[in-house]
Amino acid sequence: MYDITIQPAAIILAAGEGSRIGKPKALLELNGRYFLERIIDTLIISNIEQIIVVLGAGADEIQREVDLSMVNCVLNDNYEDGSFSSLQYGIDQTECASGLLVFPVDHPMVSHETVMNILQYASQTAKKRAVVPAKEGMDGFPVWIPREISRKLTEAAADFDLRSFIENNSNRVERIMVNDAGILTDIDTPEDYERLKQLCEGI
Repeated sequence: MYDITIQPAAIILAAGEGSRIGKPKALLELNGRYFLERIIDTLIISNIEQIIVVLGAGADEIQREVDLSMVNCVLNDNYEDGSFSSLQYGIDQTECASGLLVFPVDHPMVSHETVMNILQYASQTAKKRAVVPAKEGMDGFPVWIPREISRKLTEAAADFDLRSFIENNSNRVERIMVNDAGILTDIDTPEDYERLKQLCEGI
């Protein structure tokens, strides 16, 4: 169990159009459950009480299809500016959090154990550093961003991105190795989606 004094909040980035797939990624399904639904459930069982879902494209449909009663839903009218603009908007909506877990909606298979490991590491050894999960030499998501760093992100240009920040600020980043392929999920095309569905059949 992580130290609850870190007061974690989570931001789920779910504003994109999913243009190459043909629908918002939040409404993609695995075994009858939406991506967004899976992530919300994972965060709830990880004892994160403040969950911000940033919507944009397809917001009305997402709100009809997914139970969002346990989260704070906000709309980024500028979602076409990219996911970093949604992150900045989400950061502005958080309250009383010492850090943020940033969760792209196309990572639905990240395990509860991985979330807990990230938060435990953040609470014990890295309160002033970002924490990035990694597997086989590759960085993944979700990423822990302490409040001190999140303030700087809100001041960055909208065409910036979180991966660039991580790459350019290695002295402020801690990596933890996890045995969780879900952190590397990146669903951009129908082929990516089909591979994930085949991999996760029955899970």
